[in-house]
Amino acid sequence: MAPQEVSEVSPSQSSSAPCRAAYAPYAPYAPANVLFFFSLFASVTRAAGWRSPRQWGPFAALCVAALLAHWAHMFLHGYNFSLNILVCIAAFVATWTTLLYWAVRSRHPGRRALALCCGTLCLAGTAEVWDFPPAWGLLDAHALWHCVTPGCVWLWYRFVEADCVMWGGAGGDTNPGDEPRRGGAQGGHADGSGHGRGPSGDRRKAS
Repeated sequence: MAPQEVSEVSPSQSSSAPCRAAYAPYAPYAPANVLFFFSLFASVTRAAGWRSPRQWGPFAALCVAALLAHWAHMFLHGYNFSLNILVCIAAFVATWTTLLYWAVRSRHPGRRALALCCGTLCLAGTAEVWDFPPAWGLLDAHALWHCVTPGCVWLWYRFVEADCVMWGGAGGDTNPGDEPRRGGAQGGHADGSGHGRGPSGDRRKAS
């Protein structure tokens, strides 16, 4: 039997291996944390109608501080996967609950698509978190998540399309509830032509 070759590992290489292992979880999970916290910031900002940095600045600082505090806790006490999942779930639920509440109360033209997207995502996320073995040996929680999310993407882009039409027709001048102000697109057609009862439409007819 031929003798087995033993690879030599330098002290620098052996000491760097635990270091790489310790920081490995941050590569995939840190960007996910940024995405969850930014989604929370965007949803609250949109629902509240904050448009100037003076309005959304304090909440942005709060989100950044919470994210940095979460990372600092992980660095100081070791990476806790359970805690990280709880933080992500909390941000996920807060984000989509905020958007769902806003969709129900607003007069946005894409509110129905947004409400369906929020509700479906929350139900699919619940199944993903609770987890369950494959039903009839075919469909488990993770498979259900992937079956539902394509429809959510379609609903989300239906909302984005309606949002772009609304903002374009209103000339970027909308109130926090996304209901066009008097003289904007509310008195005209969806294409923002202004031919309606609003003052802008009257001026165009007069001309």
